[in-house]
Amino acid sequence: MIFNEARFTDKGMEFQGVTRTVGTLKEESLLRARYLHEKNPNITLGFSSGLDSQITFLSFYEQNLPIKCIFMHYPGYNDEEHNNVQQFRERYPMDLRIVEIDPYSLKDHLISEGEKHKIHPNQILHQHMVKMIDPESLYVQGPDVPFFLPIDDECYYWESPQWHEWGKKRAFSMLNRPGKEIMWDKNSEMTLSFAKDPLYQAFMYARDYFRNNGILLHGKKPSLLDYWDIYVKPVLFHQHYQNQLIYFPKIQGPENIDFIMKVKTPDVLKKYIKVKVSDLIQNLETPGTHLFPFKESTE
Repeated sequence: MIFNEARFTDKGMEFQGVTRTVGTLKEESLLRARYLHEKNPNITLGFSSGLDSQITFLSFYEQNLPIKCIFMHYPGYNDEEHNNVQQFRERYPMDLRIVEIDPYSLKDHLISEGEKHKIHPNQILHQHMVKMIDPESLYVQGPDVPFFLPIDDECYYWESPQWHEWGKKRAFSMLNRPGKEIMWDKNSEMTLSFAKDPLYQAFMYARDYFRNNGILLHGKKPSLLDYWDIYVKPVLFHQHYQNQLIYFPKIQGPENIDFIMKVKTPDVLKKYIKVKVSDLIQNLETPGTHLFPFKESTE
């Protein structure tokens, strides 16, 4: 089995065309777990109790592949998330380490390092957690899921090196750990699997329904990303995992940490890629190296 990792270069985002048949989300997730375990059986998953980390954990668990998990508990700030983790552990035996961190004791450091490296302080906080695991361990992040942006009558694959998960990866790489940091779905095979999933495609092209149905989230009109997280992702994941998952309400983690929530994500429009989904699929299904060049905007 082969997984071709996507990467950013100084010119844009680079993918390799797939060289095998690509399966469903669950099929690719099971293959991904085996692939990573063959590379390094010493694996640690940042576990949050969310659906993304649940399917990552189950990809190993179902195949009896050992995986360690770590969760950051901010007492008084993410107790609901902590309770969800404990509930999931009651269903599945986990090699789980819970670390307690007071984010306010790190406030000045998180803000200054974030400003220095143009990384959101929440990602610097995760860096602090990764320092606590075995430096030889491969650290896994759950799927971020490709962001497909509808504009007029087209849908585009959009990505930026400043986006949350890429910022987190950059923060981790600053630690110079022998163990690598792996993004679960930032590869050609899983990107193609999502792009061709019928339910995901239905969501992409039904955006006007979501945008104009009058639903409010915390008194505001949700973003398209919110609609995906809250209404579509649970359905798509249930399609593959049924009742293996626990469908907790959506939680980010740092909602109650005011200084983190006040900081805006570094300018994701400074450099980004935007490519038609149809062109993305065509390129990913064509052997060879494919570079999607950066665009810049001040919008």
